[in-house]
This record gives sequence, structure tokens and C-alpha cells, in this order.
Amino acid sequence: MTISKIIESTRIKTIKYILVYLGILNLLDGILTYFGIQNFSIQELNPLMESLYKSSPLSFITLKLFLSILLFTIALKGKHPIRKPVSYLVYFAAFAYSIAFCLHSIWIFYLLV
Repeated sequence: MTISKIIESTRIKTIKYILVYLGILNLLDGILTYFGIQNFSIQELNPLMESLYKSSPLSFITLKLFLSILLFTIALKGKHPIRKPVSYLVYFAAFAYSIAFCLHSIWIFYLLV
């Protein structure tokens, strides 16, 4: 096996782990956002998701669940190579969701203190 194939194999494994991470964070984001909006007057910052939530909280949770399952499926069953532009998008999404999770952690901390 050549060095370039080893590097590519490592990159693909990393992307798959990040997709699982994104699926978990997406699901937590949906649950915490639902809980926060219902009980503590936080608001959804994503205008599209806010609109969906206002029209149907069940649809909001269902979409979050579906997207998480999709990410898990791609991570576990995906057999096609992931192109570099897509991997950059995955890295950005992981960064953005990590920030969102930190924001959730802050409001939960202030709620408990």
C-alpha cells in the first residue's frame, strides 16, 4: 500500500467518524432546542429551522432525527470516496455544530446555577 493510499484511507475514516459526531450533535441539538424553546424561552437561530419549528415542533424533531439517521447511514454504509470539497463541508459543519452545542451548554449552565 502506498503512502497516498494510506493517507486517503485515513482521511475517509476521519470523515466517517466526523459524520457520526455530526449525527450525534444534530440529534442533541434538536432535543435541546426543543426543550429550551418549550420551557426556557431560547430561540432557534437558524431561520429555516425556526420557521419549521413554528409551523410544527413535531416536524422539527422528525427532520432532526431523519438527518441524524442519514448521517449515521452515510458514515456506516458509504462506500464511495468522499471528495475534498465535501470533506471541507463536513469539517465546517462539525465546527458549526460544536459551537451550537457550546451555546446550549451555556444556557443549560445558567439555568442550573
